[in-house]
Amino acid sequence: MLLGNQPTIGAFYNIDDISSGFDGIETSFPTTVGGLTRLLGKPANCIIVVNGVIQAPDTAFTVTASTINFVTPPDVGDSFWGVILGNVHVFSNIYEKFEIDGAMAGKSDTSHVHDDRYYTESEIDANTYTQTQTDSLLNEKVSVVDEEVDTMVINGFFDVWQRNVSGVYTDAGAFVSDRWYVGSTYDTISVSQEAFPYAQTEVPNHPTYYTRCIVTNSAGDASSSAYMLQRIINPRIVSGKRIAVSFWARSPTHKNIGVSHSSGSTEEGYDQSYQGSPVTLSELWQKYTIYIDFPSLLGTTLMGRRWAEIRFWFSAGSDYNYAVQGMTNQTGTFDISNVEVYPSSVELPVRRKSEFKELWDCQKYYQKSYDRGVFPGTSTATGAKRWRMTDWSNSATYVTIFDCPLVRPMIITPNIALYSRMSATPGRVYDEAATTDLTASAVNINTKSFQVYPNRTSTALTLRDLSYHFTAEGEL
Repeated sequence: MLLGNQPTIGAFYNIDDISSGFDGIETSFPTTVGGLTRLLGKPANCIIVVNGVIQAPDTAFTVTASTINFVTPPDVGDSFWGVILGNVHVFSNIYEKFEIDGAMAGKSDTSHVHDDRYYTESEIDANTYTQTQTDSLLNEKVSVVDEEVDTMVINGFFDVWQRNVSGVYTDAGAFVSDRWYVGSTYDTISVSQEAFPYAQTEVPNHPTYYTRCIVTNSAGDASSSAYMLQRIINPRIVSGKRIAVSFWARSPTHKNIGVSHSSGSTEEGYDQSYQGSPVTLSELWQKYTIYIDFPSLLGTTLMGRRWAEIRFWFSAGSDYNYAVQGMTNQTGTFDISNVEVYPSSVELPVRRKSEFKELWDCQKYYQKSYDRGVFPGTSTATGAKRWRMTDWSNSATYVTIFDCPLVRPMIITPNIALYSRMSATPGRVYDEAATTDLTASAVNINTKSFQVYPNRTSTALTLRDLSYHFTAEGEL
């Protein structure tokens, strides 16, 4: 491994022309790239040219976030050109920093390096990396970043809809878009996948879909609510830090939307809830950024997987003032897209993952054998698991057929549901030779695989082809 600054290619950004503001007096100029705010990093990360003269970093100019500060004010008529040198002096993944530190200490074990940057921190050897060192590295990442950072939520652009594309819930809820739980208490909430017009320009980063939630309030009950939430694994990454929650949203009748946060675990439920505040939505798409000071979790002990929760409130009676002060019971339509969460006290450009990377991340929490766009409970042979059993003994009621490996290891031991590939009946496998369904169950379930046990309904048989679909649910 090469220690020190790594060679880089690409990721350079031309700064928009700011010469129209040159007046011989002003020295500080906010900058944009393609009309969007982007952090400049350090002065050495920028090449700045005024009137054909290259400006010396730290001598002729400094930078603060996205603002250039000249020592000498540029004159009227001076020209400007500038470029940000992306990736220079930046750890785009903080675990690269951990890996470099390990190498410098003579360590070769890189088992802590993982593709899920906000998940594996707890797996790092506490004797090697203390909480103080971890906090220092996270702060360093925020202070020197000059390109996109990663969001902590999964499927924030609503690209992945494995279960369904719509649902209506009254005093209930479900996952519709992957990783996002939509629910209500007494209220009715209708959720649906909506497509952006092709080549639209209102919302950046070319999102394909957004989520629409239509809420009908239940007569203003104090305990009624409607909401959408996601739980982030391993909240230590935000413990004691300020995090930014940004999203694009609209409401045709200018309804409020609240954002709150909490923490807990898979075995003990909610540990702490923290109050958020609402914002009023426009009828046009608009970006909103809310900063949350997440309390320290130092010294807290809970059984099971720990999580931090981000919750959007569409309606909330007075009983929920502890969570989102100022929200009221509401009936209305809420459209939301481009949800991003990251640890920072300033707004940062966020790197959008590919749709396939989003699907891969979602499959830690939910998997299915059905093809993309085909929802559980559909009669289809495409994607069905099919195995030939060479001998069906008559000595037992149940017989093991085979191990079914999962697409990828899941975050917790999942709940497995089986479906006949022919009738789509739950709890069944299909006997291809007898053209009938057999009762079956999933057993020996773990995070990597499960086994299928069919119910034998006849005497000894040979060469039986059995087929089925499955879903694996492992949400927090």
